[in-house]
Amino acid sequence: MRILKELGVLSIVFTLALVGRAQAQGYTCKSSDFFSDMMIRQVNGSIADTASRSALGLPNVPPAQVTLAADAAFCNRAVLALDTLAHSQHPTEPMPSPGSGGYYVLKVGTYTGVAVPDTTATGPRTSYAPLFLFDSLWKFVSIIGL
Repeated sequence: MRILKELGVLSIVFTLALVGRAQAQGYTCKSSDFFSDMMIRQVNGSIADTASRSALGLPNVPPAQVTLAADAAFCNRAVLALDTLAHSQHPTEPMPSPGSGGYYVLKVGTYTGVAVPDTTATGPRTSYAPLFLFDSLWKFVSIIGL
């Protein structure tokens, strides 16, 4: 009986170690750059315009509450929300593996925006990129073209 208890404890420890390792290899946030600054300016501009804010489902927050996320756990959760949304629309397609690149994650008050960077671009980004907006409960709200 003691051996079974020890095996049970070992299996729990092993499972927790694997879960911790999976979280450590999660998705990552991109750091501040030209494109993230541009996204923040454009989101703030959309918030300032009442018609745009309403059409896009953006919360009415001051510019100081539109920031680039840096917390790894938060970024991982935000990109998982985006992957879940993509998988719900295309269930037969494989989901990207964690650690397959950085994402721009914006905090917009209690809302979150996730943008997938163009990995083929060189230099400052000037082309269209979608920002997927989620509410505080990770419900998809809208797509904002940046």
